[in-house]
Amino acid sequence: MAFFRYYAEHPRDLDLGFYLFRGGMKPAGLGHDRDHELNAALEAALHPIAEAAEALGASRLKANTVMVDCFAHATGLLLLLHTGRIRMFGASAPDLMDTYLRDRIAQLGKG
Repeated sequence: MAFFRYYAEHPRDLDLGFYLFRGGMKPAGLGHDRDHELNAALEAALHPIAEAAEALGASRLKANTVMVDCFAHATGLLLLLHTGRIRMFGASAPDLMDTYLRDRIAQLGKG
């Protein structure tokens, strides 16, 4: 939730990630060195999710999948939140993220 909350409260920081979609859905970058630096920072920010999944009993491969899945879910909800699209569903992005994470944790606990 910390990752989600940060970008929910700092939408301009989220803009950098979506900046890379300018010109369509093809890969774009800011230069090899900058891309490497930003990707490393993103991975470091997301890695605690994988560590938590492993602590709940997931294999390293499964923990990595959980990390990617949580990232994808969070970015989708953040996109809906910051574009205002979430309102058309009468939903709360923070509540949806919280429910999603609780469900993932429960699945890992069973597993």
